[in-house]
Amino acid sequence: MREVFFTVVAVFAFNTPAFAQQQPSSAVSVGVVKAERKPVAKAGDFVGRVEAISRVEIRARITGFLEAQLFKRVI
Repeated sequence: MREVFFTVVAVFAFNTPAFAQQQPSSAVSVGVVKAERKPVAKAGDFVGRVEAISRVEIRARITGFLEAQLFKRVI
């Protein structure tokens, strides 16, 4: 009885696709690039805004007149 049981299990086990012999996959061709030492330029392209996201309003806390400008504006 055991021999028949193991024979039936073996027949079903070896007939399933998981145990079937699979074809080896074909090799995929790849490209090769030789590594070289080259100078790298220190430059970059960036995306930005030309208009401010928010605005700031500057007001004096005291009343009065400006008599002298004691700083230079640097652009």
